Amino acid sequence: MTENIHTAINAVMQEVGYVKKERAANLNYSFAGESALIAAIRPSMVEHGVYMHVLEIKEIQREQYTTSKGTAMVNTVISGVVRFTHAPSATFVDAAATGEGADAGDKSANKAMTGLFKYALRQTFMIETGDDPDKSASEEGGPRSKPAKDDGPITADAWEKWLELVDQAKAAGIEVEEVKRAKTTLAELRQLYKGLSAEMA
Repeated sequence: MTENIHTAINAVMQEVGYVKKERAANLNYSFAGESALIAAIRPSMVEHGVYMHVLEIKEIQREQYTTSKGTAMVNTVISGVVRFTHAPSATFVDAAATGEGADAGDKSANKAMTGLFKYALRQTFMIETGDDPDKSASEEGGPRSKPAKDDGPITADAWEKWLELVDQAKAAGIEVEEVKRAKTTLAELRQLYKGLSAEMA
């Protein structure tokens, strides 16, 4: 039997170290969802007497926007504190986490809370999901075949595809960096895409 929350978290980390990412229907990327994380980690948490709950909601931000296809959406970002308690000893640790979700109905807050809960779990127990943005070498420097293209205006096609990708990620409850709709160059678009890809990892 573990002695306190610290030894309990360490025991869970020894037993659960990896959760495979899954691909949802109609999405062109994979992600580790809340259900996959809970399925992998819950038995070990129960065994070592650990439970968790949202202790405090620090901030809620809501924003309405319209997708490129004309759908009215609500985006919600929730920041809070999640407490992990060791039942036998009543010792605990608190973890700060943020979740973001978008929905055309009334589920954006639910999705944001799911994200908050999921990332608190993943970060506290250091759960690996198989993607590491640092494992691939950056593009080598040097002259580009079409240097002028990066600083040119974004085509309507490229911008449309980017907005669709962002909408898919938000609708799936995946945390993304705030999208600045005023970006105007392909170089900036690529930078935003890298940020979004890292968030979906």
